[in-house]
Amino acid sequence: MHRNALWSELLALETVRESATLRLLAKHGVELRLACFAEKTPMDALALTVQRAEEHGVPVALWPMLSNDEGRWASAHNGEAFARNARRLVAELRARGCVVRAMMVDIEPPIDVMTRWLARAKARVPRRTDGAPTPSVPEIEQRIEGDRALAALFDELAAEGVRVGAAVVPTDVLGRAVSRGLDWLLGLPNDDVAYEPASAMLYSSMMEGYSRGWISRNLAKSLLERGARRAVSRFGPRAEVSLGVVGTGALGDEPTYRDVSELREDVAIARRAGVSRLALFDLRGVLERKSPDEWLAALER
Repeated sequence: MHRNALWSELLALETVRESATLRLLAKHGVELRLACFAEKTPMDALALTVQRAEEHGVPVALWPMLSNDEGRWASAHNGEAFARNARRLVAELRARGCVVRAMMVDIEPPIDVMTRWLARAKARVPRRTDGAPTPSVPEIEQRIEGDRALAALFDELAAEGVRVGAAVVPTDVLGRAVSRGLDWLLGLPNDDVAYEPASAMLYSSMMEGYSRGWISRNLAKSLLERGARRAVSRFGPRAEVSLGVVGTGALGDEPTYRDVSELREDVAIARRAGVSRLALFDLRGVLERKSPDEWLAALER
């Protein structure tokens, strides 16, 4: 497995599979984590992109997504729908001659929940005494069935030789007991699956930017270090940290790094915390920067 990885969520497949893009990724030895949207990503184009990447020596991990109406990311809210979509994706690519080697599952609350909470949080930031927005607790039956569907999918893929990793919300930075309670409220599946890797999303630019000035760059770096150390403690050698962000993604307004020096700082912090695997969000943002090569070189430090 490659030491580092690069997420690609919104970049057009035509650009992903350009020789210049793939040569850049091959040069820096990163795994490409390629978003695949249910009933939206053309399967022939996706298969061609995967095949071209492998020809250039760039390993690909599929990154399945649902429509926004279905929650986009995997959670107990949509576990059965997500599992059906992931199986369909694997089957369609195999039918086109692709070898599916790895899958990354983005485990987050549904996107409408995320955007609603972010909007409420940003509106309340000036009034620090306000209580946090209270999420609705998913029905117990739905949670159980969602958990079962995702667990069955992961077991099935592993039995077929597909490495299953996950991007995880870093609730564990608050401690184990609090983490379990938050995971339940957020509708996140249980953590019994041995994801390989388990990638904690510790985006310092978003911590700082979404706080509207209440979290400084220095405090964001401290939170990154704390989260990275807890990720290593929780997941051991499977721990990975996703850094960023370099460009915007699904939410559309994600605060980004000011320049590559901030990524270099974050890489050093994660390495110092004992993290050997890093991932960067995301490829489109890297290509839109002045020197993409410099950004990927920073990830190798």
